[in-house]
Amino acid sequence: MGPQIRDLKKHPDILVVTPGRLIDHMERGYVKLDQIQELVLDEADHMLDLGFLPQIEEILKTVPKNRHTMMFSVTMPGAIERLANRYLKEPVKIDILPEGKAAEGITHRLYLVDRHVPVTCRSLLANH
Repeated sequence: MGPQIRDLKKHPDILVVTPGRLIDHMERGYVKLDQIQELVLDEADHMLDLGFLPQIEEILKTVPKNRHTMMFSVTMPGAIERLANRYLKEPVKIDILPEGKAAEGITHRLYLVDRHVPVTCRSLLANH
């Protein structure tokens, strides 16, 4: 927790964090979500399976309504669709079919990072 707190005090632009840990830092006052412009929920179906739905809802209630949100999920169970319809503004579902091909209008990007830099709950692009 100590290294995460130290890194959070540097005001990173990007956080990679689990919902539970994010709420823990919010409750301790180390993270505020009132200026969030982009929110990415990856593995949404897996987070639902792990019981993170209450934490995800708490996070979504905390972030500004005027934000860009992306939610990624291998499957789209009903609870995830309801979550998207409740908290996302005009959600668009993109289903990538056929397998192995990108959906039309999707751009793929690859970001290479130094493999020797440890990634925790810290900025991937510190203060850029």
